[in-house]
Amino acid sequence: MNGRGTDRRTGIIAAAVACALAAAAVAFGVGISNATPRLSDIGAWLLSHGKGVSHVNGLSGAVDGRIELVSAKSSAGMKVVQEGASVLLVDESTGTVSRIDPTQLSVVQTRRFPAEKIQVVIGSGAAYAIDLKGSVQQIDAASLEKVGAPVALPGPLGLGGVDDAGRLWVPAPATGQLVPIQAGRPAQPVTVGEPRDRLSLTMAAGQPVVTNTSQSFSTLIAKDGRQVKINLPAEVREAPGAGVLVPVTTEGPVVPVLAPAAGKLVMVDTATGASMHANVDVTGRKVGAPQALGRRVYIPDQSSGRLLVYDTAARKMVEELPVSGRGGTMDVFVKDGLLWANDPKGEKAVVVDSEGRSRGVEKDDEDAPGPTRTAPPTTAAPDPQATARQDDGDRRGQGRDDDDDRRDDDRGRPDPSPSQRGEEPEPDPSPTAQDPDPGGPSPTPDPREEPGDGKPTPPGNVTASTSASGVTVTFTPSTGTVQAYELRSTPPGVRVSPRQVDAEGPFQFTVTGGDCQKEYTFRVVARSKAGTAESEPTASVRPCAAPQAPTNFRGRPMNRAIALSWDAPPGAGPDTEYVLGLPDHAVRTVRGTSAEVKELANNRSYSFSLSMKNGAGEVGGLSVTVSLAYPRRAYKNANNNQTNTLIRPGPSASGEIGKIEKGKYLSLTVICQVKGESYTEPESKQTSDVWNRVAWGGRVGYLSDTLMTTPKGSFPGGPLYECTD
Repeated sequence: MNGRGTDRRTGIIAAAVACALAAAAVAFGVGISNATPRLSDIGAWLLSHGKGVSHVNGLSGAVDGRIELVSAKSSAGMKVVQEGASVLLVDESTGTVSRIDPTQLSVVQTRRFPAEKIQVVIGSGAAYAIDLKGSVQQIDAASLEKVGAPVALPGPLGLGGVDDAGRLWVPAPATGQLVPIQAGRPAQPVTVGEPRDRLSLTMAAGQPVVTNTSQSFSTLIAKDGRQVKINLPAEVREAPGAGVLVPVTTEGPVVPVLAPAAGKLVMVDTATGASMHANVDVTGRKVGAPQALGRRVYIPDQSSGRLLVYDTAARKMVEELPVSGRGGTMDVFVKDGLLWANDPKGEKAVVVDSEGRSRGVEKDDEDAPGPTRTAPPTTAAPDPQATARQDDGDRRGQGRDDDDDRRDDDRGRPDPSPSQRGEEPEPDPSPTAQDPDPGGPSPTPDPREEPGDGKPTPPGNVTASTSASGVTVTFTPSTGTVQAYELRSTPPGVRVSPRQVDAEGPFQFTVTGGDCQKEYTFRVVARSKAGTAESEPTASVRPCAAPQAPTNFRGRPMNRAIALSWDAPPGAGPDTEYVLGLPDHAVRTVRGTSAEVKELANNRSYSFSLSMKNGAGEVGGLSVTVSLAYPRRAYKNANNNQTNTLIRPGPSASGEIGKIEKGKYLSLTVICQVKGESYTEPESKQTSDVWNRVAWGGRVGYLSDTLMTTPKGSFPGGPLYECTD
């Protein structure tokens, strides 16, 4: 190798992995060009069992860096953990962790963390090794050295994640809590369920979201500490065992929740509390966790090696994307605005952009630079075969069809037939219309497809989406001659608009009213002269969305009372209910945006919490602490022309701790006022049972209110507080 390559300088590293676990090391041999390889900034490392790890350019789908594992057996339990320049190879079954230096295409560090099942997470400058049996160890992502002592947690633990502030979050189902760990030290756990509830963590846009499938709700822990609880449909709670799937990470605030047995897909928007509920038929398929990118949700079908695709704008399943063409586990994740689907036991992968354009990846592409090749200079003549492959990739970027699959077959990697996948054979493909634009109407049915008996087919893809204003039900039209569509299963108190939808659309209904504490399902009925056809029911929905958080929660101190107020969130009305947490752990339900708490002792501090709750969820975590410290004020003594004014040790006319000589008028600090013995002042003939506590020579004394110029007419006077201690 002479290092003459330019843009695609690539190195191949032959790696030998030690078989003896006691050695706790991975030995790698190096064979790269003398030029430093240049890896694309937008790309991902993909594992290929028996071959190694390849870095793939996300924009072109080309391999621009590779590490080969000499021992195929060594990579059987490997996972790739990557963020920015940090790339780790993790054998989750043995605890062996190795770090790749992308600038050298070499493995520079290896360490063994003894554990039966280990998870390594990195992000925002933090790195942790999690023994899922019940301990967490902070590590240095560069040296892989341990940092500090391990943190013991009640196991078994769920998969953890790092937020965008570098804080680790670990689910502890044994206690029903989510445990934050900052800089290797545990902080106050957050309760997200009951002990032994099933908990799954998703890092959504850098913030932790826990899905409690035992009780059917998700909880977002916001950056400011607020907890936003969003209720999920009953189908999630009723799913058998651990039969609900969520992604480990999402790049946006929307978290897809899939209940395969029920055929329900819920898109939870943790930023607004809204959700979309769709029916997806995955019967007979072994599916993985859904991934959201752009307007589409991708569901790995492990039984066929394909991605099932749900278009949230078209409200329907669209064309599947082939990945491996065979059954088996796929690694599917979203990184840098791209979705990656990799067959870790084969040589195929797919990268998809946010518009749904896909590009196939050949991890063992013979044209990729190898151990004895360097990429050709950029001025070299174009390779006709490479141009053909690029054209093919461009066509795949527009959406693959059966012809693309047949071209894959011609390369000697046949895609299994429908019968081999346990599916019914599909009809010959015919030209299809483009997916409708987001929010646009669905295509008008072709009257040529009218059934023989003249009855319309049932409306399809019936989807219910919730918001603060109600439920929107959308559907795709029936085939056949349809006069109108109606919405069925509407209970009393629910208003539907329009009352019916014409055959030309738009194909949606808006539902308002109803009880937010209840779940509803809806059916769309197509009506014609020949009869009616009814759709399948929607997923269960509530006619509301989880509330958003109020803001500007504040408290104003008063004598023995605190006036609390806050600003209502968008969508809140005069009847919106808030839950106010009081200092004695009691709660008060409040309508409106203010409340007053009375009968408090002065000279103390009080903390209050505020949350909103409805049938769709709850948002809390707002708090304020208000001090009722005595507001000390300076006033002069009065009526001191006849005798000396005596400073009393208590609120009565007995005892003496000091005096103000006759004729003198001093500025005294009044701490508070208290009622005591009634006293008549001889000079002014005024009578009062109010006494002022004053600061006197480093001590506390008392003066009758008849001997002070404090405000009169109320108790306590003016800005002063009552003495309650």
